[in-house]
Order: sequence, then structure tokens, then C-alpha cells
Amino acid sequence: MLSRLRVSPKSLTGLRRFALIALAGELATRYGITGWQKHDAINAAQDVMRLWCIGRDLPTLTDLDSTRSRIAQFVSDNVSLLEPFPCSTATLPVGKKGWVDEDTYYFTREAWELMHEGHDLMDSAQQVRDRGGLRTNEGCLQFRMSRKINPRLRVYAVRRAWLETEIWATEAKLA
Repeated sequence: MLSRLRVSPKSLTGLRRFALIALAGELATRYGITGWQKHDAINAAQDVMRLWCIGRDLPTLTDLDSTRSRIAQFVSDNVSLLEPFPCSTATLPVGKKGWVDEDTYYFTREAWELMHEGHDLMDSAQQVRDRGGLRTNEGCLQFRMSRKINPRLRVYAVRRAWLETEIWATEAKLA
């Protein structure tokens, strides 16, 4: 059942609870406590899980892969708009959309809006963060740049290793 829902690993915690409820119901049925038929508890738990997933509007692996693809496409199309970090100037030159170093792509809010146009910006950031691809600090979705950058901007800091690997195919098989 879990593999057919194709939800992200973060959501599996909630779904595992439904599985435990189904197991408890089946055990209670087995010992004659409920008066239900065999598999009634499992079928009921599956129905409730589907409703829970629909109600929470959980991102599927397809949604997550789409977010990753938008970021990768933006980088591919706009690599010249990313300034090397650390850079020689204290502020981002006009027309640039962020920075890049050996580990991370740092995108301005404007760049994040461009790459996720037509999609929920916060939802996209949360998807990337939940998959370990977004560096954050101070408990928010954005990363505060170092003191070398003036002013100290908040940016979306996407890990290059996360973006450039094939972890999505592996995770899709596990989910």
C-alpha cells in the first residue's frame, strides 16, 4: 500500500501509524475482540490513509522530481548568471541571480521565483529541504549568507551534490 501512494519519506512516519493501527485491528480480530472479518481493519486503514494523504495534499515523488528538475534546468540555462563564491565584490553584480561554490548554489529570492514560476515557492523549498537538498539556518527555509556578502542576504542554498546525483531514482524505488 505505501509504495502505491508514492509519498515522500517524511510522510512515511504518519503512514506507518496507520499500518500499526491496521495491525492492531487485525490482531484484535484474530483474537475475537472486534467481531470483524479478516482484513477489515487493513481495508479500513487503507481507506483512511488515502483520505489522509488527499487531505494533507502530500507531495508525491513525481512532485519532488519535478521540483528538482526545475532547479537543474535553471542552473543549466543560467549558469552564467551565478557569481563564483567567494567573489571579488561585496555585493552581487546587476543581473546576477546568485552565487555558486564547490558545494552549493546560492539563489536569490528573484531567482527562486523565476525557477518555480507557477508553483508554490515555499512548498518547493520545503520539498528540497525535506530531501536534504537545502542548506538552512535559523530554523527557516532560507540560508543567511556569510559576512563576506554585504548586505547579508537570505538565499535558497541548494546542495550541488543533491542536485547532481541520481538519488531520486533510488528513493523512488524505496518509497
